[in-house]
Amino acid sequence: MGIAIDAPETNAVIVGGYAYFKSDAAIEVLARLPGWSWVRVFRLVPRALRHAVYDLIARNRYRWFGRFDQCLVPTPELARHFLGRDAGAG
Repeated sequence: MGIAIDAPETNAVIVGGYAYFKSDAAIEVLARLPGWSWVRVFRLVPRALRHAVYDLIARNRYRWFGRFDQCLVPTPELARHFLGRDAGAG
């Protein structure tokens, strides 16, 4: 599995030199957040079913969660939760 260059409509994450796609990527990322390690239980669900749910959410995410024309510029209070350089800096 890979990402089609002409239609890059999935997410990917590389952890430990291994690339994860779709629901596998979501599980890997979420499981690393504080308090979210429990999402690893979804690995027990067959991959085809997980990917189908992932695709359903991906197709409807703007309708369900909204779409923004601009990226969020975090307030200093919110920026303190980010790692790395100052979130407000260019």
